[in-house]
Amino acid sequence: MDTTCKSSTLDITAWIEWFLKILHQSIDETLAKVEAIKIKTQFWDKHINTKLNERQKKVIQKMLSYLPNEFQGGMRVKKYMNLTKATRITASRDLADLVQKDIWRW
Repeated sequence: MDTTCKSSTLDITAWIEWFLKILHQSIDETLAKVEAIKIKTQFWDKHINTKLNERQKKVIQKMLSYLPNEFQGGMRVKKYMNLTKATRITASRDLADLVQKDIWRW
């Protein structure tokens, strides 16, 4: 880009190529963000009447915040305990409840 701006010729081909590359990247990033918002909205619409405790909501929000990327390693009891400060038995119970409610599909 620097050489394009400092060029003494009137040929702006390099600048247009650079600009289009940046524009394309921006569009791709925006589409990925819109898709993530769509998935989150569909998830909460589907589970609007599902009874969840505050710990479960916190963990779900954390996992959804990684979209459009995956939440690394999935959710495990240890991660749940670290995120919610719950005991092992409470974390296990909460996770089993989420699985029973089919929460993990988005």
